[in-house]
Amino acid sequence: MAKLAIRHAQDTREAELILFQVIITEKKHAMKLHIGPGDTAAPVLTLMLPCED
Repeated sequence: MAKLAIRHAQDTREAELILFQVIITEKKHAMKLHIGPGDTAAPVLTLMLPCED
């Protein structure tokens, strides 16, 4: 689902944070995907809940 959220983001070149929702067992759950450099400057995707930092 995160891959689909990235594809549907308005401007993925400038996006560091993507908010989206998934449906799990008939309930909507909000998710947050942070995209940024890792320790070796390689891109890292971090999937978390909106309240997490």
